[in-house]
Amino acid sequence: MQTTQRVQTPGAVRPSIKARLASLVTLMLLTSIFSVSAASAQTAQAPPPTPSVNDLKARAYDAQQAQAEAQRAQAEAMQAAETAEAAAADATHRAQEAQRALESAGATATPVIVAPGPPPVPVSTPVPAPAPAPAAAPAATTAATGADLAASRAELERATEEARNAAAAARAATRALEEHMQERKDRYARRGFFLAGGVFYAPELFNTVLTIDNSNGGWGGIGYRFTKRFEAEVRFDWLNGFDVSGFNTEGLVEGWSTTANARLFLLTKSFQPYLGLGLGAMQAKTKLVEVDGPGRVNTEQTVAIFRTFAGFDYYISETFALTLDGAVNLPGGDLSSLTYATISAGVKLRF
Repeated sequence: MQTTQRVQTPGAVRPSIKARLASLVTLMLLTSIFSVSAASAQTAQAPPPTPSVNDLKARAYDAQQAQAEAQRAQAEAMQAAETAEAAAADATHRAQEAQRALESAGATATPVIVAPGPPPVPVSTPVPAPAPAPAAAPAATTAATGADLAASRAELERATEEARNAAAAARAATRALEEHMQERKDRYARRGFFLAGGVFYAPELFNTVLTIDNSNGGWGGIGYRFTKRFEAEVRFDWLNGFDVSGFNTEGLVEGWSTTANARLFLLTKSFQPYLGLGLGAMQAKTKLVEVDGPGRVNTEQTVAIFRTFAGFDYYISETFALTLDGAVNLPGGDLSSLTYATISAGVKLRF
């Protein structure tokens, strides 16, 4: 005779020796996993050295000092160029005055002497030719001034180029400092892949008149963090099994589930609480036998499962974190009465 019990009302939970053993095994697994996690954290290879904040600040300060020196040199060169231009203008003005004086001296009219009696005889007063030295001196002065002006302009261009290079170096150092500070700020929330795994305790929330003992199991996952506050994960859960008894029936409900989960992080520093939702598939095997009779029920079903959860990650280093969460798992279809919770603990390795 086969006995099949339908899901009706919440049943009482009766502890058994097997449930106590399952809880003890769960505690031992938790102790082992955290011991391994601590050892892994101590032996993890240190990340490659990165420039310190003080080094980047020193580079930025040196670049700013170089920029200030270049600006001072540019100002001095501009002042020297202005002085040279004024001297050149003054020399040119004096040369023009000297040239006009020479032209006036060369254009002087010849005087005429008038005497009584004979017709006047013009007497020419010879005008000495202008000496070459006065004409050559303004030309030499102008040439020297022009050379000084060209040198001043070259110095000004060189100082301007140095100032531009110093300003570019200062901007690059400032950007590098800002990027480094931002990376340090978000080092626990950077993008990248991760692996996670651990154990869980599974209190039953079955909707049945039978007596159900709590279960336990293990889990593992792989995922990717897309932004500072969002990551996705594929998780696999293995259930050790829920012991079933009552109404002259004994049995076991065991199975596994695979879900795709999304997490939203509320904080992004070393302590990161989160909320999440998941959707996937669950396979459950039910094995029931009649205690005082030949009745036996063996079923295997695969249904959709929905899970909602909340928890936190706590980072010991930039690549290693402890994780803890609680979830409610809601199977669908013919297994809709087999609702159960999970309290999961484990570790996470970031890449």
